[in-house]
Amino acid sequence: MPAVKHKKSASDIYFGLMDSISSPSKWAKDWTKDSKQKNGILFRNHRPANASDIPIQFYHQIFETFINFARDCRISEKEYELVLELASVMSGVFSDESQREDAFRCWLELFFDNEIVIRPEESNEAHQSSRIGELRTDGSIYPKIGRDRVLLVNLEVKPEPGTNGDCYIQNDAYYKEFVIKSRNQKSEFYNRTCLPAFLINLDGPNISISGAVCAPFIVCDRLTDIYPLDIITYDNAKADDVARVFLALKNSIHLLKDYYNSVYESRETSCNTSPWFPRINKIDLEEGTATIKYKEKHSIDRNLWIVEIQTENTQEKGLVKFTQKYSKEAHSTCFELGLAPRLWAVNNLQQGWKIVVMEYLEEHKPLHTFHSELLPQTKNVVKNAVKLFHDSGYVHGDLRDVNIMAKYKNGEIDIKFVDFDWAGREGEAKYPESLNPDINWHLDVGWHKLIKREHDNHLVDNIMSDYEPSKKRRRLSEWMN
Repeated sequence: MPAVKHKKSASDIYFGLMDSISSPSKWAKDWTKDSKQKNGILFRNHRPANASDIPIQFYHQIFETFINFARDCRISEKEYELVLELASVMSGVFSDESQREDAFRCWLELFFDNEIVIRPEESNEAHQSSRIGELRTDGSIYPKIGRDRVLLVNLEVKPEPGTNGDCYIQNDAYYKEFVIKSRNQKSEFYNRTCLPAFLINLDGPNISISGAVCAPFIVCDRLTDIYPLDIITYDNAKADDVARVFLALKNSIHLLKDYYNSVYESRETSCNTSPWFPRINKIDLEEGTATIKYKEKHSIDRNLWIVEIQTENTQEKGLVKFTQKYSKEAHSTCFELGLAPRLWAVNNLQQGWKIVVMEYLEEHKPLHTFHSELLPQTKNVVKNAVKLFHDSGYVHGDLRDVNIMAKYKNGEIDIKFVDFDWAGREGEAKYPESLNPDINWHLDVGWHKLIKREHDNHLVDNIMSDYEPSKKRRRLSEWMN
C-alpha cells in the first residue's frame, strides 16, 4: 500500500525556505539578491517596505513595556556617565571585530551591574550561552529553562558601518536560527509563545535595539532610533536617550525571563489560544466593549484574522484588520449601499495603527478565485456597483480583483467591496507611497496623487478584459512625478 502523502502546511513550507537560506553572515551580504525576500516572503523586517507585518508590540506586551520605559524612565548620574564612556570608546577605530565586541560586552555588563551576563566564557555551560545551534554569536543571553533554551537577547557587532554586510539583517538571521532550532527540537516555548527576543545591533559606533517574534512567520521591528555614539562625544544631550534605552533593556530582560519562567511553570495548563495571534482582544463598539477571540489568520500576506466577536448578549463571526489608515466613512457609505460588509468598529491603537472589525463574508469569495467563464455575466454588476459608489462622492483606489468579493447564488450575483485603506472623498483621498509596481495602474496614478474615478474604472476594466495582472514595472521616477 503506497505511503500517504501529507500536504505541507504554510509554516512547513515557510520554514523549509528559511532553512535553505545561507548562514547569517553570508545572508547579511547576499540578501538583496534573493527574490523571495524582495517579495516580502521571508523576513518581515521592512526590508523592502512590503516585507511587513503588524508591530511586534501587538504580538507581545514586553515590547510595549520596553518602548514606554525607554520614553519615561529617569536615569542616574552614574548611568549617564557610563554612556559618555561608551561613546568615547565606541568612537574609536577597531580593525578587528572581536575587539569592538569585547569592549561593548564589558561595558554592557557594567551598565547592567553584572546582573546580566552576555560575555562568552570558557566553561561549557556559559560558552553554550553564546551559541545558537552550531553558530557562535557575538553575544547572546540564552538561558536554559526546563529542558529548552530561550533567546532573550542577541548581539551583532560590525567593526565599522558597511563592513561584511548589514548588521540588522544579520541579527534577524541569527534569530531565525534560534526559531528553527526551537521548532525542530519541539520546544514547548515554540508551541506556547511567539518567542519574543531583543536584538542589539552595533554597527561600528552606531547602536540600535530591535525586537523579533515568531508568529509563526519571523517578524522583526526596530524599537529605537539608530544612535550614532560618536555624536555624544560633542553633544552630551544625546547621552540621556541612549541611557534610557539601555535602562529599559535591562528592565525588559528581567521581565522577559520572568515571562518564560511563568510559561514553563504553567506548562501543565492547557492553552486555549494560539501564541501567534495578536494580543489586542478588546474593542470599543457603540453599544459597549466587546471581546475578540481569534480563530485563524485569513491570509498569509495580509493583516487579517477571522475572529469571534463576543458581547454580553451576542457572538458573531467577524474579520479583524490591522492598518495604519482606514476610511470609516467610505466603508460605512458603501455598506449603506449594500456594497460592503457591515463595519462594527475602527479603534485607534499605538503608533498611528488602527484595528478594524467588520462582518465576515462567509459565502463571498474574491473575484480572482472564480472561473473566468463567470466574468462576462459579472462585468455589468461590478461596473454598476462602482458607479453607485462613485455617485455617493467616494473613490476607492484599490479595486483589484482581490478586493472585490462576489457571491453567485440562484443565478444572482452579489458584489461587496473591501479594503478601504486608501478610500475617501473624491478630491481628497490620495495614494500612499506603497504602490505595487507590478500592478497595471492607470498612468496618472502616483505617490500622494489624488485618487480619481477613472483610476477605479481602469482597474475594473483590467479585470474584465484580459484577467491577467500586468508584469510591466514602472520606474521610481514615474511614481514621484
